[in-house]
Amino acid sequence: MIVKATFENVKELLIKYYDRHKSNEFLASNFTLDSLEKDIIYLTNKGLGYVCIENEVPVGYILGYKIQNLFFNNAGIYTPDFAVYYEDETVLYQLLKVYYEEMKLQGFTHHAMTLLSPHQDDFIVQMGYGLRVMDGVRFPRKSVVNDSSVSIKVVDNSDFDSLLPIFVEHNQYMSSSPIFLDTDEPSEELYEILKDENKIIFKIQYHLETVGFSIVDKKFPAGGKYFKDDYTLAVKGTHIKTEFQNKHIGSRYIALLDNYCLDNSYHRLAVDYESANFLAANFWRKHYQICAKSYVKYLG
Repeated sequence: MIVKATFENVKELLIKYYDRHKSNEFLASNFTLDSLEKDIIYLTNKGLGYVCIENEVPVGYILGYKIQNLFFNNAGIYTPDFAVYYEDETVLYQLLKVYYEEMKLQGFTHHAMTLLSPHQDDFIVQMGYGLRVMDGVRFPRKSVVNDSSVSIKVVDNSDFDSLLPIFVEHNQYMSSSPIFLDTDEPSEELYEILKDENKIIFKIQYHLETVGFSIVDKKFPAGGKYFKDDYTLAVKGTHIKTEFQNKHIGSRYIALLDNYCLDNSYHRLAVDYESANFLAANFWRKHYQICAKSYVKYLG
């Protein structure tokens, strides 16, 4: 039996979810039962949610945020990792069947769902979902950097003109096939980032020439909410100019960023990237542990 989700019929399963994942080293210190309960209370009041009941016992739930512009100016539902729990695939199937019916009635065309790794995604793919985003976490380690050919420096407003062409190249890459990501106007984006006190832009230099950039965020997460805390830096965008790629500049940058983190009391790094971004996928998974994946289904 599938019924509307309430906090009362979800809370026992939420405890099971928390117990299942509380020892996951990749989740940040803000992953607490109290915080999860607040999220679920919000979703049962403001989101869309259902619970599967068998023999008068809840065995699974799915909830999600209603988002009016999820993809391509269409309304959709986003289900974060903590908002879906099921005992087996049959339970998830029953939940999704009712979920889609209600989504169609309310005019939602896309469903995005994040699942913590490792998990088997064969059934998710069978249900029509495609992989879209991957989340990774890294624990910095102190490195002795003997190669002085690569360096990083925190930028300021005086670096605007030298960085702008690299931002233009980055946005062109991200908005082209096969990624097709919506991007902002590069000069406006760079200007706003430089103003943002929560963000740091590093210029990546090769023999003192600026050949790339990396943006990190001190406040807002890369990936899911529970991959970011006060001891985590979130990597929000990195780009090396095309002609300087495949020179191991990126791997040297990783070591330099590790040192920056530890020198400034950060003990974790988090990143997310589009799975269709072939270059990013090949790079980040060498250095970061993939700990969550997000999938999208179009209800058509």
